[in-house]
Amino acid sequence: MAAGRSSAGALLLPLVLAPGCAPDGGADSAAVPGQEEGASAPQPQHTLTADQTHNRWSRTIPPILTVESGAVIEAYLEEASDGQLTPESTFEDLARLSFDPIHPLTGPVYVEGAEPGDLLAVTLHEIELGDWGWVANVPGFGFLADRFPDPYLKTFEFEPEDTSVDFAPGIRIPLRPFPGVMGVAPDTDSMLVTIPPRQNGGNMDDRDMVEGSTVYFPVLVEGALFSMGDPHVAQGDGEVGGTAIEGPLRVVYELEVIKGAGPIASPH
Repeated sequence: MAAGRSSAGALLLPLVLAPGCAPDGGADSAAVPGQEEGASAPQPQHTLTADQTHNRWSRTIPPILTVESGAVIEAYLEEASDGQLTPESTFEDLARLSFDPIHPLTGPVYVEGAEPGDLLAVTLHEIELGDWGWVANVPGFGFLADRFPDPYLKTFEFEPEDTSVDFAPGIRIPLRPFPGVMGVAPDTDSMLVTIPPRQNGGNMDDRDMVEGSTVYFPVLVEGALFSMGDPHVAQGDGEVGGTAIEGPLRVVYELEVIKGAGPIASPH
């Protein structure tokens, strides 16, 4: 779920690298440790549930899990409205939509040994669809709000093996799920909202952050404190209307500390 007309989303976009590439363009053999091309995803060592969430960025938010570098984590991500919308919702429910709980983020995860000046490599090994999703036009929200003032809501049902979905007669949308928000804690005690992207990552809405990719984040506080959320089932190049096809996801990801490789100005 994107920002409104004042979004900074166009100002900070991550460069997402395929496994085996480092931020400087060179080889990085540690990008997907122990996984050969064509191999199955590694088995998760930890599981985080969809109710283990927060929706602000701050170094003061305590971690819900502490892991070693190289840990593989299974995380269940709640859809962006945090349960305000359901498969039974209608467009009338959009009038009651509150932005206060938007972007529930599963985490934070404390990574032992991560310190400012390091990088945190996050490899997305597996992304699995949930059973439903939604797309909406929320009045007054998004870059096209002046052109499309009326509320609209469409919900979808999914099976795990689905690769596309019917949007309208003759229009079928390919599915390419990814987490729209990923990031580490910023070095602040303030409780920052999740809408704008920042140096720590956040609401990047980059549709290339898909299964098999690695994203590098600058470590800004001890332990990094990594979280992810805002799961998208399908999205174009940005969210000019304010939403993607939003829906819950299961993500298996790996966290690796790269010592002394930072800082970098934004995720890569």
